[in-house]
Amino acid sequence: MPSPLDISTKYYFWKPYMAYFEAFELKAYQGHVSFPDGLILDLGCGDGTFAQMLKELLGFERHVIGVDFDLKRLCAAQRKSVYSQVFRVNIIELPFKEESFDAVFANQVLYYVRPNPGQAIAEIRRILKKGGKLICTVPIDSADQHYYLTGILKGIGLTLLGQWHRQRMNIRFFGNGYLSSFSLGGWIKMLKECGLSIQKVIPYISAAISRRWSILTLTPFRAMSILKIIPSKQVHRLASIIQKQMMRSYKHLSISTLPEYGDFILIISEKPDNGTNEDDSKQAKRL
Repeated sequence: MPSPLDISTKYYFWKPYMAYFEAFELKAYQGHVSFPDGLILDLGCGDGTFAQMLKELLGFERHVIGVDFDLKRLCAAQRKSVYSQVFRVNIIELPFKEESFDAVFANQVLYYVRPNPGQAIAEIRRILKKGGKLICTVPIDSADQHYYLTGILKGIGLTLLGQWHRQRMNIRFFGNGYLSSFSLGGWIKMLKECGLSIQKVIPYISAAISRRWSILTLTPFRAMSILKIIPSKQVHRLASIIQKQMMRSYKHLSISTLPEYGDFILIISEKPDNGTNEDDSKQAKRL
């Protein structure tokens, strides 16, 4: 079975910062997520790359439907082998019947629903079967506080330049500079208010990892994007191997453990059988 790092460097041989980030994200899924048999929805599927990596990592053969609003990315997703169907939808108005899905996963998408992600979560709860699970990954409100270069610029007194760099990083990673305005507690509260019970909370990108990850966005590493336009599988494979060895060789790029606290978190929640929330103190398992 390939490791998270094997898979992330294979798919992002040309983009080191994505390969590094996704290795942690896949590791969180691998250690804590078990998809039920039945119908699964990939909410905000994009071009399908993450679902394809997840399928390769977990080896599941499930009936997966992908939905997104971006038509160009949906066309790319449709060419992936992971989906039975894809639909262009507004994720706060899903065109599915109540209690249609056994599980929904929303990877780095809920915080784009502005100003209230609860609208999307309420729709997810509506289409989930009783006992169905929502698996989501989200940043918390401090996720942009730990960029390496931003810290250096502020440390030498260039505060305004540091703020500009942080905003540029947010635009690159989160789209239009928008970042989640919710803390970990805020996300949990929102899920509970929408009628879901919390099963697990798994941090997977710590402040230290955020700093190291942001180093890989610097120009020398970003220049590797030229590899994507080289039509040679041998070159792609070599770039993947080099990345993997680099990330394994340096202690500060190790992904051997998940952090206790994190800027990015994976939350597993469930629609209770009785339709009401149970006491989180009995159900939540925070790692």
